[in-house]
Amino acid sequence: MKKGFVCAVSAAALAVGIGIGVFAAGMVDDIKAEIRRDFTVVIDGKTQTFKDAKGETVYPVLYEGTTYLPVRAIGEMMGKTVYWYEDEKKIELKDESSTVTDADVIVDGSKNDKTPTAGGGSGTTQYNAAISLDEAKAIALKDAGVDEAEVTFIKNKLECDDRVWQYEIDFYTADADYEYDINADTGKVLKREVDHDHHADHHDAVSGTDNAAADRITEAEAKAVALKQAGLAEGDVTFTKTKLEYDDRVWKYEIEFYSGRTEFDAEIDAATGKVLSWEVDD
Repeated sequence: MKKGFVCAVSAAALAVGIGIGVFAAGMVDDIKAEIRRDFTVVIDGKTQTFKDAKGETVYPVLYEGTTYLPVRAIGEMMGKTVYWYEDEKKIELKDESSTVTDADVIVDGSKNDKTPTAGGGSGTTQYNAAISLDEAKAIALKDAGVDEAEVTFIKNKLECDDRVWQYEIDFYTADADYEYDINADTGKVLKREVDHDHHADHHDAVSGTDNAAADRITEAEAKAVALKQAGLAEGDVTFTKTKLEYDDRVWKYEIEFYSGRTEFDAEIDAATGKVLSWEVDD
């Protein structure tokens, strides 16, 4: 990670929308606080479990009689995206659909910022990569033999996969869809996929003319599939994400929900109702 910090803020302060700046010059104090694993947070009768960016459980912090929660936990409860502005040392929660290591989007503020911009519906991750997003795009375009003016980018994402940091870059032209994985440190093309056969369906969906919609299951049906897989009723869970997207040439629903302290993450094939992936985090 390029930079990270652990930050806890008062839930009461965030609830009323107060802008909070932290770690400003001359404003840093060392404190002694308690991590309270014995505290339980219940909202509308449901026990909440909070996770950090690595998926590890985090707990409320007690300091001088006041209980604090991590920024990410507050953001998830409020349905907001967490932004960290590096140059201003400021945290902001916004009503946007996007996910400090604890932030969804990190705005460095420097002229040489190598943090990619969000694309394809995913939040960004900060890593001090050797090549920038623009350089990775140029590598993909050169390999595909197309000019930037000919393409529309639909995903620009930096992520760590199998312990390798890589840019996922997806774009399309008038003739085909392209999917690339570019090594973020060497610039090597790790994956190259070109699709001419399914291009028309994808292009229609991106442009707003979705001709395949009638062939897909509904959002409610996808939720039902996920609940059946979990062995739970709808009244037992809280859904945190239900999203239809076109990925790896497949229309799929991404569905996330939790019950008690257990979180469920599913991908459901929108054409067949088949469970494509399933994760349970206790």
